[in-house]
Amino acid sequence: MPKKIDFKLMEHYQTKDNNYQFIYNGKDTQTHLVLMLRNKVYDCYAFSAPPYPYIRPKIFDDLFFDEWRFLKNSFDEKGNIKKVQATLFFHKYMEQPALDKALKDIAKQYNAQMAVFFACEGFISYEMAKNIGNALSHTLGGSFAKIFKICLDNFFCSCYCYNLYHF
Repeated sequence: MPKKIDFKLMEHYQTKDNNYQFIYNGKDTQTHLVLMLRNKVYDCYAFSAPPYPYIRPKIFDDLFFDEWRFLKNSFDEKGNIKKVQATLFFHKYMEQPALDKALKDIAKQYNAQMAVFFACEGFISYEMAKNIGNALSHTLGGSFAKIFKICLDNFFCSCYCYNLYHF
């Protein structure tokens, strides 16, 4: 959790009946992190130490583009996924900390879009979180749901390297 910013009251006055304005001043460290991924530049801004991002670039949109394409192309016309594709999907995603967490949350009956969004700590667009979340939810809701739920409950993933709150 970020440290406390020491704000000082600079001014205060009444603007209208029962309305007051307070002006505070505080100084803290700001971090500007420039990331480049797939020939795109992303700017992340954070304050405090450790850094707490307040402008979060949607880097997971590019990081998970291949995964989204894989999911999108894994379903047939009826919306079913083959056992081979489901197995590949399961092993591939369990190796990625953010999607591993999202899968576990979806298996626990959480909202799929929000599970992906929170697993990526806000560094993903709502649209991509929805796309991936819906595909993950659809896969987990199919014939593999019980198998995935048992595996997810028992799977141990020790390294969450996508914890971007700590740059």
